[in-house]
Amino acid sequence: LNVVTADYVAHTNTAIGNTAPTASVGADLHVDSKQMVKADVQAATVVNNTGYIGTTVLNTAAYGNVGETTVTEGANLSGGYTQRTAKGTLVKGGTRINSDGADLGPLTSVQTSAVANSQGIGIEGGGTASVVLNQNAGGTTQASQSMTFRYTAGEVDMASLAVSNTISAVGTTGSTQI
Repeated sequence: LNVVTADYVAHTNTAIGNTAPTASVGADLHVDSKQMVKADVQAATVVNNTGYIGTTVLNTAAYGNVGETTVTEGANLSGGYTQRTAKGTLVKGGTRINSDGADLGPLTSVQTSAVANSQGIGIEGGGTASVVLNQNAGGTTQASQSMTFRYTAGEVDMASLAVSNTISAVGTTGSTQI
């Protein structure tokens, strides 16, 4: 993004290698999911500011493999999930604000993340999730951000997160997970 003057700048930039969302409402679900990333997955946001940027909100994220399964109304979930990023691959999120000699406004928020493998399981209504989860990040996972500016009229909030493997499992209303 090349900005001369703007009161508000918002930008979301996402790169995903593989995604596998699945869901069932009231019926048992069996899932066999196998995801493999063999190439680099990168998301990059660059803002060049030569004047003034007011409130700025930037979100940059790179995901290798993403899976999300939701089962509701007492149904059961079974099966297995495998997520892999190949050796030598790069999953990278990067954000840069170039504002040398220019000003930032009252709020600048920059969130950057990179996740090689992410699997979520949600079960609701008294059902049971009985699954096997396998993740292997064979490459590099990186999140980076940088900013240069002359002056800010307010708050600058920057956060980076790099995670190779993450699993989240949530059960509500008497549900169980194995």
